[in-house]
Amino acid sequence: MRVRISDPDLLLALCDYLSEQGLVAVAATQDTADVLVQTAQSELDAELLVLAALQRWRVERPDVSVTVVPEQ
Repeated sequence: MRVRISDPDLLLALCDYLSEQGLVAVAATQDTADVLVQTAQSELDAELLVLAALQRWRVERPDVSVTVVPEQ
């Protein structure tokens, strides 16, 4: 799944945080990252885990927007 961040300067910090949470997150473009949830039982499970992690990360960064990019 791909996520987009409104502040590209924080992309690597976001990837680091997601990795610390047990997810696989790597920068894909200047403002997006690919996130893999290896323990997810389904796509819905993966999306819920990623959304929960993003919400926790944003607690300290309320001015930064992070969204899941719909798959093409």
